[in-house]
Amino acid sequence: MDIVPSSKTSDTTPPSSQIVTIHSDNTPFPTGIILTKANYALWSQVMEMRIVAREKLGYLTGDAPQPSKLSSTYNKWCIENFRVKGWFIDSMSPDLMGRFIRLSTAKELRDAVKKTYFDGGDETSLFDLKKRAFTIKQNGPFSTNTTASCRPSFRRLITALQIACTVTPM
Repeated sequence: MDIVPSSKTSDTTPPSSQIVTIHSDNTPFPTGIILTKANYALWSQVMEMRIVAREKLGYLTGDAPQPSKLSSTYNKWCIENFRVKGWFIDSMSPDLMGRFIRLSTAKELRDAVKKTYFDGGDETSLFDLKKRAFTIKQNGPFSTNTTASCRPSFRRLITALQIACTVTPM
């Protein structure tokens, strides 16, 4: 917990009027949604918003890599990593908790959940794939190299469009 005075007190200002801001990661982490087998797209967006707001995204992306056990920052990293991992686990249904709790890092946990439940069908992913396809088209004629490098993106786009256009009879 960091205590940060927001302004200096002068000799004429009584200490009781000083404003103190307390930064703490121990405040509740309300997600408002629990991960089930059917709501990954919404859950992942809510979790990412909350984690970014707590300035901990690096623990999910790998931008805050695990330091050596001999490093002076190792203990702090472990505490932060387990805090983020705990936020994820606490926002899962009990049957899913058991599947993922044994993973070591928040990044491993996020990657495993994503691999298990992401179907490529959410609107953000679809928009990104469409944008990339448009950009490739605008950069000139296709060559063999361009076509080969685009193939994975186009496969994901086709899969996402098929999922988005699937109509289930009532």
